[in-house]
Amino acid sequence: MSYKIKTGALLLGLLLLTTTWAYGETSPWELPGDLPLSSSPADSPAPSESAAPKPPQVAEPQEPAGALPLEAPAWTGPDLGIVALDAKGEVRYDLGGLQLSPYEIVSTPSHIFNFQVSKDLTAAEQLALIQSLPWLMDSSYLPQIFTTRLLLYVRPQGEGLEGTLYDLQRLETDKLQVPTQSAGSWEELLRLALERQPAPDTQVALNIESGLYHLPQADHLSLSEGRYRLLGLKVAKKQHYQPCSVCFPQENPYLKMSSSDRRLTEDGIAQVQSAYTLSQDRQAIERVQKVGAKVLAGSNYPTNFCEFIVLNSSEAQALSVHQGPIFITTGLLQLLESDDELAAVLAHELAHIILNHSRSNRTRGTITNVLGTVARYTVPNYWAYLGAGQAANLLNKGFSREQEYDADRTAVFLTLAAGYKPQEFCHTLQKLDLFQKEAGRGFTIPWFSTHPNSQQRIKAVQKLCSQLEPLQKEIDYIEGVGDRQLGAALRYLAPQYLRDPSPYREGLRAYRHLLLPPPGEKELEG
Repeated sequence: MSYKIKTGALLLGLLLLTTTWAYGETSPWELPGDLPLSSSPADSPAPSESAAPKPPQVAEPQEPAGALPLEAPAWTGPDLGIVALDAKGEVRYDLGGLQLSPYEIVSTPSHIFNFQVSKDLTAAEQLALIQSLPWLMDSSYLPQIFTTRLLLYVRPQGEGLEGTLYDLQRLETDKLQVPTQSAGSWEELLRLALERQPAPDTQVALNIESGLYHLPQADHLSLSEGRYRLLGLKVAKKQHYQPCSVCFPQENPYLKMSSSDRRLTEDGIAQVQSAYTLSQDRQAIERVQKVGAKVLAGSNYPTNFCEFIVLNSSEAQALSVHQGPIFITTGLLQLLESDDELAAVLAHELAHIILNHSRSNRTRGTITNVLGTVARYTVPNYWAYLGAGQAANLLNKGFSREQEYDADRTAVFLTLAAGYKPQEFCHTLQKLDLFQKEAGRGFTIPWFSTHPNSQQRIKAVQKLCSQLEPLQKEIDYIEGVGDRQLGAALRYLAPQYLRDPSPYREGLRAYRHLLLPPPGEKELEG
């Protein structure tokens, strides 16, 4: 009997091995299925080391197989362009008697620009574009606008000189200073610019399909040829690509959470799911997750910063748990007809998380209602387990009026950065207010009713949106001529624009006069 058992086990093992080999990397029952919407990284099963064969190891690999080099812009003009201002803010050309070689260095703004795209610019507009380089460096047309790879912008600073060196190829900026304005100081400033060494940068392998970047030597990279592109980590972050959590676990928001934050988040999730059931409406789930992902991208947070979960309830409700996820009911989704409206609600909840409002001893009144409903389902010692301080934090009466206004304001910026229309937030608030009034006394929309005075909120959001309209028009034009990279950068800069529009106005006006090549057959306006 013992011999038969051993023989049977051996045959079974050979059969399993043959089946695995026949099906390729994994056997059919080892393929990961869809994770439930309520799952968190802590709940997810750890991948088996034997689930799939690892790529063959190569001694000290420098790049993934099939990696393509990142194409650098071709700079055909001089290496360095110098633009210097005098004390009156006018361009100076003498540069303290410094002798320049016209074949290597130029000091005339008109020589720094590509004539084909800048011939309609005035001298003032040329200077405005140079002064706009802090944000203009995000333009995908940068190599077509300027001829020099390096640009040194010099201003007087007391008795000395202060220069800003722009590396238009590596998209880096350095500050340079010399104590006087003598010829020797100009030579020293020039030497510092030409001898500048770029800051060391980590090379990463960008998966051009997923948008995730990896360490080039990682052993979990796909074996597919041509899937990766090498670039610097700084550029990857600047262009809002996402880090791989295996290669960069320190960037994973869940792993960065403290144990108390993680416990509070997980307890909040459990309580919400005790009161509601998860929706099985695949269309609604996909819609919320698609819009939520874009809103997260607009927040400049990683896509795994928090989850967006649909609850099956006729209530018009949306709420966020400490550090995420964000929940929204099918009842509220029916009222939100456009993705712009949905983005506004999700952005408002995300703003509460980003602004860490739950840490200020105030939590949403909607959470209070949910927990009151759920209390009878919980174990008797739940509050003791949660801790008196955390329980009091959860059972408070909601966010303050100032916090709600802050969340509204942040939501406007988030929706704009994500590519949605922030004006739809006003429309959403107005629609919910009207719907609640028309429904009659005693009817409430939970998400809407727990917030401050609706008319005051609507006016505040309308004022903010009207202040952003000039910037939105410029972004529409910029993206219309195919410069989506610059348009996206300006969406992120909306808060700075509101604080002081002056650094942007002249540069944006000059940008419109550039003769940029239209994308495809589309003609430029004006």
